[in-house]
Parts: sequence; C-alpha cells; structure tokens
Amino acid sequence: MNTHTQLNTIQTTLDRMNTMLQALDMRSFARALNSRVNDPTADIQPLPNLQNQTPNTFPDNISQLHGLTGASINTLLSFYGLPSHGRLEKRRKILAQYIGIKLL
Repeated sequence: MNTHTQLNTIQTTLDRMNTMLQALDMRSFARALNSRVNDPTADIQPLPNLQNQTPNTFPDNISQLHGLTGASINTLLSFYGLPSHGRLEKRRKILAQYIGIKLL
C-alpha cells in the first residue's frame, strides 16, 4: 500500500470516527433534554442512530409515544438496534428508557 492510499484510509477512518462522536454527542444531549420533560404534551427530542440519522416516525411528545402502535414501536426499536420482542408495554418502556424519557 502506498503512502497516498494509507493517508486516504486514515482520513476515511477519522471521518467515520468524527461522525460517530457527533452522533453520540447529539444522542447524549437529546437524552438529557428528554429526561427533563415533565409534561406529556411537551416536545421530546429525537435521537440520531450511530449513523447520525433520525427516524422519520419519531413521536413529538410523550402523549404520542403512548399512542404508538406495536408496529410503530417495533420500527423505532429496530432503527435503534434494540430488541423488539415482548409485550407492547415492555417494548414501549424499552424505547422510552432508551430515548431518556422518565415520565411514562
């Protein structure tokens, strides 16, 4: 492998690491904001996944989170790489905890 190829490989790796760090920072920030929500109609923040993408079907607030169907919850759990088995309320609780919601 020549020096130019090695430098390109290193740059690509650094770019990926930077993207992951940004995603982790955004996730931590969103979780912190969500953990402070004490009104079911107040906005909650969507968490990006490790590719720094946010889901299209994220609920706007805790009331909407309560109203999600099993299929919608499974879609979000899958988006975040979380298990999607068990009863509906268990899956809803897993999702809520993952996104930082304490009021459920």
